[in-house]
Amino acid sequence: MKNIEERVKEDVKKKEYEKQALKRAKLAKVQEHNEVVYRDASMASTSRSSAIGENLETGDEKRSTVKNKRQTLASMLKKKVTIKDGLAQRLLNTHAKDATTRQLTSGEDEFVDYVFHIDSLVR
Repeated sequence: MKNIEERVKEDVKKKEYEKQALKRAKLAKVQEHNEVVYRDASMASTSRSSAIGENLETGDEKRSTVKNKRQTLASMLKKKVTIKDGLAQRLLNTHAKDATTRQLTSGEDEFVDYVFHIDSLVR
């Protein structure tokens, strides 16, 4: 009788262990999927995504060969400055500088005209 009870207890423990192992495997699979989704989302928001995408290894390991360190979600979602953004900013700065120069030079012309006008009135 004791032998049968021990066998039943062992079977129950074995089933519990297998159940926990399945849960751990499922959780690991979900975490890996989430990491891939976050990485894809962060790469889609950068202009360097094609260069980074070429460095990814195939197979089970989905990490970048450039960095073995895992990226944090905050760093993945942070706004990356693209080449297009940099060019747009430079163009905007150039336009602003040109507009300021035009205003200053036109202001000087008006001032010179005003001085000549007053000078002619005084004479």
